[in-house]
Amino acid sequence: MLVMDDVQGELVVLKDHRYAKTEKNVYILGVKIHDADPATFTTLEYPFSRDKNHVYCGSLYLIDADPDGFKLLFQNAMFGMLDRFKKEPFIAQYGEHPALGHEKRYCTKSAWSTDGKTIYFGYAKVKNANPNTFTALDGLYGKDDMHVFSAMK
Repeated sequence: MLVMDDVQGELVVLKDHRYAKTEKNVYILGVKIHDADPATFTTLEYPFSRDKNHVYCGSLYLIDADPDGFKLLFQNAMFGMLDRFKKEPFIAQYGEHPALGHEKRYCTKSAWSTDGKTIYFGYAKVKNANPNTFTALDGLYGKDDMHVFSAMK
């Protein structure tokens, strides 16, 4: 059982019961979504959501993603959410994120997505990926006109 000790005010459970919010914060599966704006927050295809500023994969936003251009390309149902209290597993899988070290707990999921300008895996930008020709092959591999990408480091 997780104790949500940072909840202040009335907690409202959203239509997608995996999400809830207060006047100041939004949560996914009991984990605070870093920097989410409750007033403009909406859910997308789980575990993605957005607000006026960010697109989120789990509790962490996609780095520099444009919420208006977001599109999920592929997620593997067999891959669960990576959920941890320590930031090291996230850095090992996806690299640094501005929120790591600011929250008590994190969660994200391995999935390919784009905002039309950048390809993402989880919350991380996929370097050298051409968003105009990128194709997700499955949950671990993707390709564009010049490269094949593996999600495994």
